[in-house]
Amino acid sequence: MGTIQQGPSGAFLSSQCHPTSTGQPGFQERLRAWGGSEAQAWGEWSGARRAGVVTAVALALTWAALAGWAGPAAAATFHVNETGDFIDTDLNDGLCKTALNTCSLRAAVMQANATAEADTIVLQAGQIYPLKLNTPGDEDAAAQDDLDISSKIFIDGNGGTIQVGPVGHPPTCNLNGTEELAWEFRVFHVLPAGELVLDSVTVRDGCADGSGAIAKGGGIFNGGKLTIRYSTVTANRARDGGGGLYNSGTVTVVNSTFSGNQASSGGGIQTENSLYGSFVTIVKNSASATAGGILANFASRSVAVTMKNCIVANNVAEVETATNNCFTLTSVSDPKWLSTGTNLAGGGGCPSFTPTSQLNLGPLANNGGLTETHALLSGSAAIDAATDCTDVDGTTVSRDQRGVARPRGSAQPPKCDVGAYEWDPDIPTPTPTATPTAAPTVCLDFTTCFPRETPTATETPIGTPTRSPSPTPTPSPSHTAVSPTVTPTVRPSPTPTPPLAPTSVGPSARCPAEPQPGCDQPRRSKLVIRKWPLEAQNGVELLLWRGRPRRDPSAFGNPLANTNTLVCIYGQNGLVLEFVVPPGAFWSRVGQRGFAYVDPAGSVGGVQWLSLERRAGWLARHETTIKLEAKGAGIPWVALPLAEPVTVQVRNDTTPVCFADTFAGEHVFANGSLLFRGLRR
Repeated sequence: MGTIQQGPSGAFLSSQCHPTSTGQPGFQERLRAWGGSEAQAWGEWSGARRAGVVTAVALALTWAALAGWAGPAAAATFHVNETGDFIDTDLNDGLCKTALNTCSLRAAVMQANATAEADTIVLQAGQIYPLKLNTPGDEDAAAQDDLDISSKIFIDGNGGTIQVGPVGHPPTCNLNGTEELAWEFRVFHVLPAGELVLDSVTVRDGCADGSGAIAKGGGIFNGGKLTIRYSTVTANRARDGGGGLYNSGTVTVVNSTFSGNQASSGGGIQTENSLYGSFVTIVKNSASATAGGILANFASRSVAVTMKNCIVANNVAEVETATNNCFTLTSVSDPKWLSTGTNLAGGGGCPSFTPTSQLNLGPLANNGGLTETHALLSGSAAIDAATDCTDVDGTTVSRDQRGVARPRGSAQPPKCDVGAYEWDPDIPTPTPTATPTAAPTVCLDFTTCFPRETPTATETPIGTPTRSPSPTPTPSPSHTAVSPTVTPTVRPSPTPTPPLAPTSVGPSARCPAEPQPGCDQPRRSKLVIRKWPLEAQNGVELLLWRGRPRRDPSAFGNPLANTNTLVCIYGQNGLVLEFVVPPGAFWSRVGQRGFAYVDPAGSVGGVQWLSLERRAGWLARHETTIKLEAKGAGIPWVALPLAEPVTVQVRNDTTPVCFADTFAGEHVFANGSLLFRGLRR
């Protein structure tokens, strides 16, 4: 095995290293990009292709190079395997573990904050992580509301989305100065002692309402050190400043996109301290007053906005239209706004930017890669316009936000494009594939409502809820322990999936493709779907308790002789799972109350028990209770998490009566790759 050491000049040196990586190029580039120009490598490099991991040696080195920490740290890696929003149960046990014995994003952040080391959180590829826990005010322990960062944390997003509110249902964000609504909080809050790196993640739907600091930074409020790479910040809102990002610390943004954010000022970004941007696209943000794109508010000469090879365009400031893209507020006579390389503005207001009306940008869409981007269309002034292919520190940037190699095109010598997207004349611009949803109720009291789109989640294999200490970097072979990749190189693109074809069991009778209206609704209900590593432990539980109006047993048909009973489960995209329980010998009459299906072997889709009963009593017509239990490997495979809202309907093929309930928002207690648990009381 090779060696990694710190040379006499402070440079990080590596020799004969064989890093385990995702199998794509770029580790040395990432090492140089994070370690500075003095991070060097010599000798032979080779990569053993093993998806999703990188050696702990490389991870520890990258963290040291990024933040300037002296010596190795006993870092830990948390693999998130739960998309539900649950707290950690014990911050002293060193384990990312919720009450469901899973590792949620919030629990991982809480555990990482509990240590002084530089910990890593790995998200599942393409998953959506909705934040739902909310209390009035702004606590700083990450147990409620936004994810507070008080330690050193690296989030390897793998194309995941972190958002406020339930999946598929954009929350209402009134921005009226009070936090009276359930989803009125931002996504991230980096405290002064915190250091956060976001890699390949989407941050969206944050809502900073209230007054004072609470009303700033709809997506992210940074008071410490923040690095955003290969990521997208979109559809966030703030009553005061910084719809996408408010910065009072230090921010570095590379190969990332800010789009569709809103605020009173600084629709995309408001900064009051140092901001460094390289190959960034900031477009289609809006402000009700000033600076739709970037507001720089300086209190001293010691801070600056430094931009290189960036696009700031098509932003809107409703009052000060001359500041659509940029505006500077300062108490000093010589604010430092440094434009290096080639920066393009689709309008005025950005100091030393080159104005142009020919940017030809596509909509925010899945153009390949792990996060959505604005594609450069043919004829864009940003194509081949970069002065060079380096960031503000002079480090080579060899890939765009999607992981596509820079430079491309026919220019001689080859030149990079400006912004987060690298255009290739040989590859047609992909058709946007975001899944449109109905326009949400997102209204500012000082502007109009606006529509948005929601990306479709892609299911991913499960992980483990354990905390894995990362070894100290030394030449010992034991230090090739598994850790997540931290390279920004090309990874397989999470292709948005069409609505899932329903999984069915039983005879030819089928559930409708979509939930049908007119069903009886119970007073209480429960739906639990479990997918464990051992198929024998899989399970589906359903309870619809005391449904109205009152029915007699004839509503269930005659499952003893000729009635198929259908249990239909729907996600946002339609039917995802159905059990068709046939008539026959496994059915029996339960007095005058109804029917029961008992098959311990679970020969039909694992269904062991299904009861269809009216509530016991002297009335012939009474409230209905339905209970289903299915267990074992016979349960049809269903992709978790489910796209909310989740609806279950029980019907049959001989009567028009059906029974149904829907789980969404506060009624969803878990929605991850291992477990869905909905409960309505």
